[in-house]
Amino acid sequence: MWYCYGVKIDSHTTQKELEKVVEVGLRRDILRSTPLNLKQFIPFSILFLLFPGMVLGWRWGGIITAVFAAFLTGCLMWNADALALNAVRVWFFWGCATIAIVSFQVLRGALVLAWRRRLPQMPKSGLPKGVVAPSEVLLRWRKEKVAGEECYVSRFVLEAPVAGFYAFLRTVDDYDGVLRYSPNTAFEHMEGKTGLRVNDLVIYRLSPGRHELIWTTAKAVGEPPRATITQLNVLH
Repeated sequence: MWYCYGVKIDSHTTQKELEKVVEVGLRRDILRSTPLNLKQFIPFSILFLLFPGMVLGWRWGGIITAVFAAFLTGCLMWNADALALNAVRVWFFWGCATIAIVSFQVLRGALVLAWRRRLPQMPKSGLPKGVVAPSEVLLRWRKEKVAGEECYVSRFVLEAPVAGFYAFLRTVDDYDGVLRYSPNTAFEHMEGKTGLRVNDLVIYRLSPGRHELIWTTAKAVGEPPRATITQLNVLH
């Protein structure tokens, strides 16, 4: 049993209730990508307003900022105040344009991701026989390269008898490493304390058939996690 956004997720949870959790989560994630997320928006706005070259990366941003500072110093030394003032105006205009472009790109990325998360996941061919409605099944891990980094990867094959939302609780005990969020989920929320216990509520929207549920660590540090997976809801 699990509570999320006022919904109790257990064997009696309806598909409508799970859809509510998914939609609330999607709206939450989209809002995090807008200027309404002041905790994120204000710092990066100040950064790009004062140092717009940072949009090209820290190295080039530092070089561009250093060149601009040297240019302003030269203008002041040669009493070219008007030229320095116009240069500062262009610099701040560039910063404002950078903020607008980056904000648009981040919001667009969030909307595209939300659209993909609303699509049902299709079954994969060639998978071995999977588990129906797993209950505290121990996950197996192996080392794989993920984005160029060696990580522990768990690949769990699930048999989905019908189409719908499937809610799982994955629990990790006594693991000091960092867990990554899973791909192809409709909703995911982690809570707990690293090194003690981490609970990961994850909801998939699946079509009937066999599906591979993937979970990875950030790096292959020490021994692989000891983790179990349990399906919380029941579909008929």
